[in-house]
Amino acid sequence: MDTFRLISDNGSDRATGYNMSCKIIRSDEHLFLGWLDAPEHKGDSARIMVARCDPETGEPNFITQVGAGIDNHCGPALAYDPHRKRLHVITGAHHGPFEHFCTDDLGESWFLVEKIGEENSYPSLAIDGNGTLHLAYRKRSNRWQMCYRSKQVEHAWGEEIAVAVSPMPGYNHFMQSLSATPDGTLHLTFQFHYAESGRAQDCKGRAVLHVQSSNQGESWFSSKQAYDQPITIDSMDPVCAYPNENLRRHDLRIGNHIPPLPNGDGKLSSVCFFTTVPDNPHGQLWYQNQTCWESINLSKFTSGLNVHGGKSTSISRDIEGNVHLVIATSPVGQETAWFDPSHELFHLALNPTGELISFSQITDVEASSARWLPALEYRNWQSSKTGSSNGLWMMFTEGLNQGGIGGDNANAIKTKVYLAQLQVRI
Repeated sequence: MDTFRLISDNGSDRATGYNMSCKIIRSDEHLFLGWLDAPEHKGDSARIMVARCDPETGEPNFITQVGAGIDNHCGPALAYDPHRKRLHVITGAHHGPFEHFCTDDLGESWFLVEKIGEENSYPSLAIDGNGTLHLAYRKRSNRWQMCYRSKQVEHAWGEEIAVAVSPMPGYNHFMQSLSATPDGTLHLTFQFHYAESGRAQDCKGRAVLHVQSSNQGESWFSSKQAYDQPITIDSMDPVCAYPNENLRRHDLRIGNHIPPLPNGDGKLSSVCFFTTVPDNPHGQLWYQNQTCWESINLSKFTSGLNVHGGKSTSISRDIEGNVHLVIATSPVGQETAWFDPSHELFHLALNPTGELISFSQITDVEASSARWLPALEYRNWQSSKTGSSNGLWMMFTEGLNQGGIGGDNANAIKTKVYLAQLQVRI
């Protein structure tokens, strides 16, 4: 990564956070970015921003605000329909209704399509080859749920389907990530993260799951079973689980996933995602083979990086099928909180067979503020240029965190938002 392009110096303290929401997507002609700017003043709304950029240089040629949010959890999720040349944005909410905006003129004017739901957070948005939108999100209720709904072209959003439900009343953070493949199959990864007390401060990650659907979300199945919905901690077929152990908080945490490559060759051509786990401080990369899930211990690639504590990550795939993972953590290998100001960004690239291409630290040490919350360009199979040989685009946030459990999510602290292109160093 040779140069950083400053996109905003008014970013929220979670400007590029929540990797289940696509923040960077490319058409054949343009690069689109979405992030969250801070309120101008304490008590004002956070500002949901979208930029249109030159896909070769990253130079913004149009930036606008699309909607507003109540706090630093309200960043946008993007999807692009190449057949209609329409950009969709779901503006995030934090226990409120999402807003679905569209533009048909490359971002220079927007129209509100629909408000979605009542108690929603964390949109994960995908689009299939027919232009149908697919949305997974968390819903607050007595027992919090992870829900799904879809929208066909020229139709309203469909009925809500509860895919999974927390075993306890109170807080759960599913970290759900949704994708659609060319044949219309939906892939969904998520976690169960809860506490018997129901308090967010006490929650621990207990299990990570992958499910898929071949009928637009009407039913879901894993590699071993079909589910009667909603999925519970008792009915689950997990990728990995630690249901009865005395874990520290955030020891088990899932990142976003990348869907399988059509006719891909190599074990990492399957569904692939990163997790932190209790028994490995270096983290694991999971992939799906013909009969089961297997993992790669990243310790042999990452020179002793410690990812305990639920580090912020982003994973994507380039046009050649290589897997790229960016992790924010301390350069000295110590365990740190997920928002620690010592964090810098590290880039791991593996080929489809799981062999190392490169590993490097991509931001220089700046101990007074974190470089974190990486957001990689999503692999858009509908665009022939996504993740071109020039490298995947990435945004990240530089600054300090004031929010979090027990913090001030509605703060007006300002950060910097940068755009850069990942360079593979061999």
